[in-house]
Formats: sequence, structure tokens, C-alpha cells
Amino acid sequence: NRLPHAYPTGAPFRNFFIRVATYDQDGKQLWKNYKLHPIKDDPKAAFWLTLGDKDGKPTIPPKATQILADSRPEPNEVRTLEYEIPVESATKIVRAEALYDLLLPPIKAKMKGKLPDDLLKPQLAASAEVRL
Repeated sequence: NRLPHAYPTGAPFRNFFIRVATYDQDGKQLWKNYKLHPIKDDPKAAFWLTLGDKDGKPTIPPKATQILADSRPEPNEVRTLEYEIPVESATKIVRAEALYDLLLPPIKAKMKGKLPDDLLKPQLAASAEVRL
């Protein structure tokens, strides 16, 4: 995080996550580090702020009295994520992407049809790849 603040900043439902994936020569995805979203499938690759109420249960900002968890990178923090990536004969690309999301998955489900689809899709913030 090269920013002078935690990333992502702003509303606590903003989040970003890392997708690590392999692809064949035609761009077909062969493997990735999570199934639906890394918050459940690969928590080390998901970064967000969780607010809690007075009883220590997750809640929305107006009812929050405390921070329950904060996995966001701090200013100038460097984190390393390690994976055992399955490479098969068809593997031609290994790609890592940082994806920024305006809303957490449960909120997205509630907002479907109420917000434009573009706002419900994660946006690419950074990427790197190796071609084999």
C-alpha cells in the first residue's frame, strides 16, 4: 500500500481482494485461489474493515461503536501472500490481480437491480502476470 492511509478507505463496506489464477493459451481459467469470493474461501486475500455494535456483533456504520476487525493494509505496508499454484501442461499464464469492490457480497445481493451492474462488479486496481 503506497497510499498515506489504509486501503481501501472510506465506507467500511468497501473492500479489495487478490485473485491469483492460472490460464491456458486461449485465456480459459484453469485455477484460482477462491470459488465465489475470498472473504470466505481465502480470507488472507481479502481486505476490509468490520464494525461492531456494543455487543460485539457486526453492524452497519450508524449503529457501530467499535472496530471488530481490520485487515486493510496500513500506509506504506507491504504484505506477502504465498500460494502453491497448481501448474499443469496447459498452464501458460499465472496472473495476480488486485480488485476493488464498492460493496461486500451480502450488500451486493441486496442492491442487485437497484444499482447499475457496473457498480456491483469489482474493478481492477493492479495486476501482474508471468507467461510460461
